[in-house]
Amino acid sequence: MQGNENVSYFAETDRFAFSVITKLELLGKFNIEANEAKILTEMLSWGQIFELDEQIEFTTIQLKQKYRLKLPDAIIAATAIENKLPLVSADKGFAQIEELDFIQIDL
Repeated sequence: MQGNENVSYFAETDRFAFSVITKLELLGKFNIEANEAKILTEMLSWGQIFELDEQIEFTTIQLKQKYRLKLPDAIIAATAIENKLPLVSADKGFAQIEELDFIQIDL
């Protein structure tokens, strides 16, 4: 993400949000350096963090059953779907989810 124009464009919008899973994945990186954790924490503070709720859980289950997704990816997709937000990611695997407004970026 370091200065990537494709990422910074979305960071400057007024509806920048993350799934709690994205937060856990970013900050839970093995051997993360203190400076990197500080930068990520600051970036996460720019937007809203969506916690799990019953509707996201329900949609996560449906997505896992339909698409055989990994649990974190299913939660992230369900969070975007339930909050009616596009999901911006470099992960091409999200493109298969018909219910998702997916915007693929290159890093």
